[in-house]
Amino acid sequence: AFSRVAQGGGGTPPIAARGGLLRRQRSQPARPCANMSAAAAALAEQGIHADSDGLHLLPPGQAKASAELQEECTEFLNRTTQFSAIVADFVSVMESRATLIEAEKLRAIGLGNRVEAEPETRKRKALEMQAMINEKKAQLDRLTAQCDSLARVDAEQKALLERLTNNES
Repeated sequence: AFSRVAQGGGGTPPIAARGGLLRRQRSQPARPCANMSAAAAALAEQGIHADSDGLHLLPPGQAKASAELQEECTEFLNRTTQFSAIVADFVSVMESRATLIEAEKLRAIGLGNRVEAEPETRKRKALEMQAMINEKKAQLDRLTAQCDSLARVDAEQKALLERLTNNES
């Protein structure tokens, strides 16, 4: 069917296809606009549609719908990209917050453990202090006994010294 158009069949001027563009052969002079519409009709029979933008394989309505769909897809892709960026920012913020929350959680657990252990710590410290007090009392009793013993020895030595000085006199 395309070869009929290229050969000039169907009452239209011969047209040669080169590089995707259809051109009129140079040996034929240009014909009036009626021949152009006949060429457009012949191309339309082959599924090729011509308009001011060039040649298309889709009918004009579908080409327009396709262009609109392409624009909508581009807009959707842009929105999706923006959404992905927003989600990535949100995730990074949430991860940093999660790190802070985890650190505070660990600190709170540590403080809770210290609070729970405080009564035991106080009891242990009280027992340590009581043991130290008992130790110091024992030391005081030993030193008091030693002091009393030394005072008796001193008194005995003074008495002995006085007797010896009285006996000599």
